[in-house]
Amino acid sequence: DLILELQSDGTIQLPLDLIGAGSFDNCTSELFFGTDDPIFYDCDNVGMNSIVLFTEDGAGLMSSCTANIELIDVTAPVINCSDFTITLDDQGEGLLDNTGMNTVLSSITEACGVESVSFSIETVNCDNLGPNTLDIQVLDINGNIGFCSSTLFSILSWLTY
Repeated sequence: DLILELQSDGTIQLPLDLIGAGSFDNCTSELFFGTDDPIFYDCDNVGMNSIVLFTEDGAGLMSSCTANIELIDVTAPVINCSDFTITLDDQGEGLLDNTGMNTVLSSITEACGVESVSFSIETVNCDNLGPNTLDIQVLDINGNIGFCSSTLFSILSWLTY
């Protein structure tokens, strides 16, 4: 059994020589490995997978076994944040709406898929005037978390200077 990590792009080519590393032949050290199963995997294959590994020695004698391979995703989402300004309404309230959220979270790179995005601040009022630290967390479908912080400025539109 073997545990392998997906690459950052969410793919992996199974290393048959590594899977068959415990194989041996009493007459020769030259072994060839193969399989009829797929060797290219991606995010859809996270979890336990089984393949049949064929081993052939230098004399052409063959043997096979089933190898269990657990594929895991350990790459956190890569996110980039930008600063954003919210103008409070005449009630002294402001909301970080979808447009604002998309502006603050300028990019997400995640090969296997995003489960959720959360913002530490979604509404502001007069108590939040000026700069505020906005923390953003992106959770992927395999439990990896990416973080970034930006500055959320809240200003009054009706204040005259």
